[in-house]
Amino acid sequence: MNNKKILSIITLAGVVGMNIQPIAQNAVQSNNTILLANRSISSNIQEKVDSNIYNIKDNIITINNVWNWRIGTLKFNPVTSKIEFIKGGSETNPYLSKNNEAFFISLYKRNGALIKKVQVNGSEYPESELYNAFNNLDFSYGDILEINYKTSSKISISNFNNKKDYQVNKPISMEITKNGLKELSNKLTVNPIYFDLGSNKINVSGNATPNSTVNIWVDNKDYTTTANSQGQYNKTISASENVTLDTVVKVFNQGNNEVQKKPQLNPTNYKLNYTSISLNGYWGGNPYLVSKIGFNQYTKKLELENIKKL
Repeated sequence: MNNKKILSIITLAGVVGMNIQPIAQNAVQSNNTILLANRSISSNIQEKVDSNIYNIKDNIITINNVWNWRIGTLKFNPVTSKIEFIKGGSETNPYLSKNNEAFFISLYKRNGALIKKVQVNGSEYPESELYNAFNNLDFSYGDILEINYKTSSKISISNFNNKKDYQVNKPISMEITKNGLKELSNKLTVNPIYFDLGSNKINVSGNATPNSTVNIWVDNKDYTTTANSQGQYNKTISASENVTLDTVVKVFNQGNNEVQKKPQLNPTNYKLNYTSISLNGYWGGNPYLVSKIGFNQYTKKLELENIKKL
């Protein structure tokens, strides 16, 4: 005879009892009931299993103005995988112009796709904009959080880089990991990028982590290549639009800081662009630079610079 078994678990006052009983194949089966008289058993088991994901909650980013008045606090919830932003309510430095940037905070996917960015300038109350952008925002392990610090703010990160209260006083990029925020290194390099007028083609090369994926962003499109065993990468790209001096090339590589480059006119085909005429004067028998004349083949205009007066 084939038998089925009922597994019943009853917990009373922290004691777990288990009982397995065979039943006939055609017997009527009633709903099995699990009683949890002591709910702490379930929660304690959960904490032991997932304890490694709780490290990120210890990295709290506090944003204050120059007088240490709270603008807001940014936290990571490892259970919901969401960012929490708690409003403070203070103004940024009122002596810093509204047109001057104090800092910006950006969240990227690991391949460099922008998720959210907020720029904070002087003489403003940015807590609502920061709240609307980041509160309840999903994050994934491997995402990149960038704080581009410039001036007139006091930003700190708790339990980061072996410091209980790390002060942010420079631009910094961090990977969100299960073990907490990890500062990215500066091992990613990008060689000079050249272009020809009226062309959409550029070549992007440099060095990255050996055998790793390199993401190259041009005109909001991702082009992917792989670094070789020596860390060298090389990618010829046909962009969606013609390349200009204003084109921004962003390169991402996991574990490294993002690198941005603007292309330059190809010196092989536009030699005149890299040619200049210096006009010197003499005073007391010593030469000094009066001015320099340059040739801009992009605008097809002469450029005059470095004019000095005695």
